[in-house]
Amino acid sequence: MALVRHMLLIGSLYTMVLVASAADLTLKTVPAEPIEGVAPAIQAALGTEKIQLVGADGPVYEVVLCKRIALKGAPEELRTAMKQVAQGTLLGVLVVHKDERDYRDDDIVAGTYTMRFALQPQDGDHLGSAEFPYFALLIPAAVDTKVDGIMGYDHVTEASKEDTATEHPVVVSLRPGDTAEATAAELRAPLDEHKSVLLTLPATLPDDKKTVLSFELVYEGMGEL
Repeated sequence: MALVRHMLLIGSLYTMVLVASAADLTLKTVPAEPIEGVAPAIQAALGTEKIQLVGADGPVYEVVLCKRIALKGAPEELRTAMKQVAQGTLLGVLVVHKDERDYRDDDIVAGTYTMRFALQPQDGDHLGSAEFPYFALLIPAAVDTKVDGIMGYDHVTEASKEDTATEHPVVVSLRPGDTAEATAAELRAPLDEHKSVLLTLPATLPDDKKTVLSFELVYEGMGEL
């Protein structure tokens, strides 16, 4: 029995080390180059910096945000600022270098995706199922070719789930940022077993005034949706 307990302990510690190693990503910002497989119109909307989340074998995720997005109105507070983003707004492009899991624990197949904003419906099926109702839905870059080509909640959810085995959109949780100023990307741990990267995205108000949208993109951790 003692040998069995010893072997189980070793196995548990080994598993913990594997999990910790897989999750231990570092942050790197480099100049953005054209991304293979991204349509010219989408590429032209992207900024000049690429944010990399790097593991032991190289980048796991790479994010290039848009140069600027338009907001529907001036945010009243940081916590609700993302409600001023129109459904389907292009946020940027995400390159996933190996198969991963999304916020619902569904597959994210390695590849290149556009990220479009979605506000979770606050109805009987979804109410209270996530701390914040803000998400980026992933759409294969090959089928998303125009900046304003996939707008509105129904359109973006249909596009995101079209090639999935679960027939559900591929979802990445977004959390409100804690700053209204442009700042460098920063790794965060907002909840137990959750990890995120703080990003700031230049934005324009209806009166053409410039502002910044701050949010955390959750790259590790899951919730019930």
